Amino acid sequence: MRELASQSLDLVNRELSNTLETARGEIEDFVDGQSDSEALVRAASMLHLAAGALKIVEIHGAALLAEEMEQTCRAIHESGSRDSDDQGIEALTRAMVQLPAYLERLMSGGSDVALVLLPLLNDLRTARGQPMLSEGTLLLLNTGPFERLRGVDAADPRQSYGTDVPALAQRLRPAFQAALLGWIRGDDAAKNLDELIKTSDALEEAAESEPVRQLWAVTAGVLVALKNGDIEPTVAI
Repeated sequence: MRELASQSLDLVNRELSNTLETARGEIEDFVDGQSDSEALVRAASMLHLAAGALKIVEIHGAALLAEEMEQTCRAIHESGSRDSDDQGIEALTRAMVQLPAYLERLMSGGSDVALVLLPLLNDLRTARGQPMLSEGTLLLLNTGPFERLRGVDAADPRQSYGTDVPALAQRLRPAFQAALLGWIRGDDAAKNLDELIKTSDALEEAAESEPVRQLWAVTAGVLVALKNGDIEPTVAI
């Protein structure tokens, strides 16, 4: 079943690449002035197809981003004013780069952690005058199928370690705390973030309940986003 799921996702990803590339071309033609706003309607149609395919394979974070991009394309087309839609166009341009990169990371074994897409999702919504999404809203998304591809049997989450979770957590805690302190101090940020990601992945795989597993999956997603520069290391983070 794992091999079958992997093949299905790979096929969907290849089809999505073509669809998203077509949408990106339409948006770029509009931005460069080589096409009128009808290009955005065509891009919206492509994004609608992409969102549908992503929902079918339960990649909910990426599906939500594709939906917001579709709605932003339609909103800019309906406004009929290029000058007043600079914010939406800028957000769309960034989204067209980030969505394929996000899917590529998933195909490499990453988790569908919609939380890392939150700033971009809210930029797209703000450009349309829509209320922003909260962290809690995104945490409710089910991120199931990719976890089955990561080599951990959901029926026996401890199989990778063969040990009890409290003992594992106690063993990993000092390294996690040291790396966190080092990152906060600004000492070799990349190295410390790698250590934090490694620890979070280990605790995610060893989790005995779905809420705990999701907690560490989201934690790892935030850490990866920090390492890649997708999230600013603010005091709140």
